[in-house]
Amino acid sequence: MSDEFESIYDLNPFAYYFLALSYIISYALAMNRIQWTTKATKQLMRIGQPATRRRIKNSVGRLNQFPETPNIKRLKNHSSEYRLRGGNYRVLFNHDAEIHIIHIEEVKKHDERTY
Repeated sequence: MSDEFESIYDLNPFAYYFLALSYIISYALAMNRIQWTTKATKQLMRIGQPATRRRIKNSVGRLNQFPETPNIKRLKNHSSEYRLRGGNYRVLFNHDAEIHIIHIEEVKKHDERTY
């Protein structure tokens, strides 16, 4: 019999528990925290349709898994690093990779002057 385990199920229950816990902790540490600026919060609250506000909040909520989030584009020559597309609205944000924080800077209706 070899000293190595045939599969993960050959581990004793405590080892299996700690292995699962280590995966959960590593996943939680890789997630980003989202912070809204006062300006972005006010812009979001000015949107008249509750369904649109909810869609934007749901899109922003998915940013905790950035950069694996869809509808994101890196911006050039702009004060914000990235934009998130949410219907007719754009969420402009910056990402601090060292401390895993996303700063939501602005929420704007998309038109020719948005960027």
